Amino acid sequence: MISALARGLLAGTLVLLGVAPCAAEPPAASSLLGSWVLVSAEVRQADGRPSPSPFQAGTRGLLVYDATGHVSFQIRRPEHAPFASDDRLRGTDAEVRAAFEGYLAYWGTFELDEPNRNVIHRITACTFPNWEGTTQVRSFELAGDQLTLRSSSGTAGGAAIVATFVWERIR
Repeated sequence: MISALARGLLAGTLVLLGVAPCAAEPPAASSLLGSWVLVSAEVRQADGRPSPSPFQAGTRGLLVYDATGHVSFQIRRPEHAPFASDDRLRGTDAEVRAAFEGYLAYWGTFELDEPNRNVIHRITACTFPNWEGTTQVRSFELAGDQLTLRSSSGTAGGAAIVATFVWERIR
């Protein structure tokens, strides 16, 4: 057993030699860090039937995990009609509804539950106010620079859904 004095001397010697102790960050957490662009989106009802979700093939998105433990998530349906007016506060009810239904964004913090292969997003702010202050759990698979996130806790059009988003790291 090493005494406290010996541990202190060893740490001091390592610093003098230019060898800084490493942070105890799990490998999977550090491998998620960075910016990711959406490659594919699939949203199905829990029974496997197609979902009424606007986020399907062609959906665009950006996901960012940073070293301070923050996450930022944005997705937008492929067709995104501009408003007739150049004033965003003067959209018609139909334009505003279409814009809202076709865009989802949030930010907050994240952590990994490695044994269960989940990433936990704690939502601070969201375009869907009901998610603010909630915890959203996503299962994850990481293969090189491809990240797959899967959620089975949502609803779309009144039906339980399973959403699968595949992301590619931006270099």
